Amino acid sequence: TKPGYVERTDVYVIKQSGDFITKQPVSKVLEVKANFIKYQVGKLIGEIDFEGNTISRPFQKKERLGKGLYKVMQEKYAWGVYDESLDKIIIPCKYSDIEYSESMDLFIVRPYGDGKRGFPPYVVNRNNRVVISQLYERLSFFGNKYFEIGVSNNQSVYGVSKGIVDSTGKVLVKPLYRYIWVSDNGNFIVTKDDKRLGIVNNGISDLEYSSYEGVYTEKSTLYFVILKGNKYGTIDLDNNDILPIIYDSIKIIYKEKGVPFGYVVEKNRKYGVLDLFGNTII
Repeated sequence: TKPGYVERTDVYVIKQSGDFITKQPVSKVLEVKANFIKYQVGKLIGEIDFEGNTISRPFQKKERLGKGLYKVMQEKYAWGVYDESLDKIIIPCKYSDIEYSESMDLFIVRPYGDGKRGFPPYVVNRNNRVVISQLYERLSFFGNKYFEIGVSNNQSVYGVSKGIVDSTGKVLVKPLYRYIWVSDNGNFIVTKDDKRLGIVNNGISDLEYSSYEGVYTEKSTLYFVILKGNKYGTIDLDNNDILPIIYDSIKIIYKEKGVPFGYVVEKNRKYGVLDLFGNTII
């Protein structure tokens, strides 16, 4: 009583009664599950149930982006977005790559170039309307609420300077920096090639730059070893002092690779050991 298929020059999926399940010949049945059949037509792959209803359209490639959303390829190397609930392609298959943020419900689409260079990426919504236009050479998701932008900078060691925009395209941090971090309170810690460190809030730097000598993570929180004047200390992402800036040197020590334990600190040619929050161990 189970459905099956007969293989000839073409393959058809049929019921035991002889009724065709597929509306057209398929070149290969890839998989028969309890409630659906995965089949191939040429280079495209689709799924139908045992009544012939389409579960997913035939695509050359299909990758899940989020709930009910798939990155799909109908032609070689041309990606689009298929919405399963609407049973239609909502972003046309013409891009070299597509990324999706579920928290913002937005897509970064990366067009093909002219053979010499790639065209800049941009951001669209589910209606395929442009939210952030092709203003930046580089564009990527930054956390759950922001985009990191990048522009060429010949004066930078790495050839690019980074900034931050929000989901509407509003510039929060101008593209002037090498590294950017963000705190839970929405403060952005920034640094340039010369290791000067600052905080940017609402597009304005409100902290005198200091040099940072190291950065580490403990329980998903970033801390910085900074040098101000000729003394060292540590701060968190919100510029709260963890260790006061009073030491002649600070060296991070680790339990194991990537897991910080505390510091060896020097003051007035005397050494001690502190934990990550400044409590004395030795």
